[in-house]
Amino acid sequence: MMLLVTLLLAASPLVEAKKDFAEGDFERAVKKLDAALKKSKDPAEAAQLQLLRAQCLIGLGKTDAARAAFTGALQKDPAIELDASRASPDAMSLFDQARAALPATIAVKVTGGAATLRIDGKDFGPAPLTTQLPPGPHVFEARASDGRSAKKELTANAGRKLEVELPLEAELKSPAPVAAEETKPPPQPVEAPPGPMPTVAARTERRAPMIALVPLAAGVAITAVGAVLLWQARSQYSRLEDMTGPAVTPDEEQTLLKNGPLMQTVGWVAVGVGCAAAVAGAAWFFLGGTETRVSLLVTDRSGFATVQGRF
Repeated sequence: MMLLVTLLLAASPLVEAKKDFAEGDFERAVKKLDAALKKSKDPAEAAQLQLLRAQCLIGLGKTDAARAAFTGALQKDPAIELDASRASPDAMSLFDQARAALPATIAVKVTGGAATLRIDGKDFGPAPLTTQLPPGPHVFEARASDGRSAKKELTANAGRKLEVELPLEAELKSPAPVAAEETKPPPQPVEAPPGPMPTVAARTERRAPMIALVPLAAGVAITAVGAVLLWQARSQYSRLEDMTGPAVTPDEEQTLLKNGPLMQTVGWVAVGVGCAAAVAGAAWFFLGGTETRVSLLVTDRSGFATVQGRF
């Protein structure tokens, strides 16, 4: 039995690559790790392979490729750590940079019944939910169909997994019936004194300005473009998370990590601007000739517009 275990350990690509790494043969270690990554189906094993591969690439002076390998390890296993007692200071610094650039993984569940989720004021559908968010404080809310709710504010760390549990309140009791008040007879109408009544005629005409359709149509188009960009950004993240498809090369990982956040930011800005233009066009069209004012606020994650008028 001990002999079988020894043979299995000796045949492990990770063990062999660690031996090459300890001997300073970084090229041979990288080749063995690349071959093992193509065959690996276990995310935890793939994370360990990428972790050692990154350290070998640092030894070869390939800093960018090493950062991409650290990123790949964290995407496979967000809880993975680099042993500070064995890793070089350069490796620790590069590992921390890779973790800081990653979004936080959020897993939300609701106890006490079915509910829909809102995060930072945005609808995320029914619970449970697993998604990625930028690091920092976030407000998590759950609401059941019977009015029960739960709310928490937690801070998500970059490259880490945050598990959020939202317990719904106890069942709401039906309100006691309100006693019917004593009905009073309606007041009797006062008869007007006889005599001729003045006649007042008024006529108001207003035409909707057709030029208002221009910002309305443009706003709808810009909003559609923003929605497409948000969908593409989600596709970038989904490809990084997909462990069943073909392996993603380090260069592809760098491209996906760069394009995903960029598309997400531009998408939200386009949605905010498009909604503001559409609201302004609609207000102009239906309130043509009145005094209107449109206010727009766009952030990196949301946007809204307000319309004020006098008519």
